[in-house]
Amino acid sequence: MDRLAKQQACQLFIEQEIEKGLKSGKTTYRIGREVAGWIEKLFEAKVKPNTIRVRADRRICTNVHSDSTYGNNAGIRENQEIKFRHGGVREGAGRPPKFSVSPPGGDWYQSSEWEEWETPQWLFDLLDSEFHFDCDVAASKRNHKCKKYFSKKDDGLSQKWWGTCFMNPPDSSVGDWIGKAKNEVKNGITTVCLVAARTEADWWWETCTQGEVRFLRRRLGFNGYGVAPFSSAVIVLGPNIRQKVIWWDVDQRKKLIPRNGDRFWLTPPHIYARLNDEFHFDFDPCPYPLPENYDSLSIPWGSVNFVNPPFCEKDGPHGAVSAFVHKAIEEQAKGKTSVLLLPVRNYINLLMQAGAELRPMGRIPWLEVDTKEPRKAPDPTLCAILRPARLSKTGRKREKPLTNC
Repeated sequence: MDRLAKQQACQLFIEQEIEKGLKSGKTTYRIGREVAGWIEKLFEAKVKPNTIRVRADRRICTNVHSDSTYGNNAGIRENQEIKFRHGGVREGAGRPPKFSVSPPGGDWYQSSEWEEWETPQWLFDLLDSEFHFDCDVAASKRNHKCKKYFSKKDDGLSQKWWGTCFMNPPDSSVGDWIGKAKNEVKNGITTVCLVAARTEADWWWETCTQGEVRFLRRRLGFNGYGVAPFSSAVIVLGPNIRQKVIWWDVDQRKKLIPRNGDRFWLTPPHIYARLNDEFHFDFDPCPYPLPENYDSLSIPWGSVNFVNPPFCEKDGPHGAVSAFVHKAIEEQAKGKTSVLLLPVRNYINLLMQAGAELRPMGRIPWLEVDTKEPRKAPDPTLCAILRPARLSKTGRKREKPLTNC
């Protein structure tokens, strides 16, 4: 985008956002701060919030550069159409502007002037609690959301993805990234994508419609620059993901994560039936609904127990996964059997399905590369051994996941 086209797009953006802000009941002070922030982010231009505020008060808009003022527009007649270089059309300055404009190369918010729109942390946390991400495939050192991530230098489009991936792709090449996510489905990879809701784009119809589409009710705010001037959607692509459209009512203030009893997830009947046919359960320490003042961690369990514990500490009034695992081990010492359904990373399931031999290694004191100092408070580690089928010590055949049965 050349300088002139950039100035014109910036001018039209200011007019549009002032009109939207006033119609939505925002104060001119708030409009000034939000629009100034977005101009700096999208157009790499500096403008004082007070300047935008004054223009909002007057319900007029001028160019952000001093060579264009209200006086320059004095010759514009009522309802006269002004054709800009980029093809956009706006009505005369005699009444509030009504227009829709696209600069060269696509909509202004798809411009490559800004590629690192950091995902709001609250939204990532909400998605991570559901999908348990392994890698952020389109990130940078500044905005990555997972410990493992691909930066621009790594070129995530040329990398082999694994596990469950999160992706907030750069707007200038979003079609390539969505296409990559679609191709990775063939390799058993699930990818959760945060994108602009571009329903008119080819990549949207070719790929996004093949997965689960979650339209966000409210526009997102990025990096404290105010609310984005476009709608967003979360696209889920994966081998076990069905075509579905969801109207997802979430925002930063409410964070509509289910509360209290709503946070408990019931075991699908066919999963429980298959396990019960094998083990014949006689006690459930995590019933639903939970009786008042009920604490199964402090009472004896049955001979054969089915355990679907709360996954998060704040969900269980007396403890979550670790507490129920410790209790199950105590009951094991008393000669009792417990069958637990627990959340794990995707790669653990893949290893188990491949017949891997798993050995607990405890907390390995990993050594820092330069100082050789042991890492403080390391995470527990598992040793997985994949042997040729004829040498496997597990004696187990590969089993299909219960969910596929």
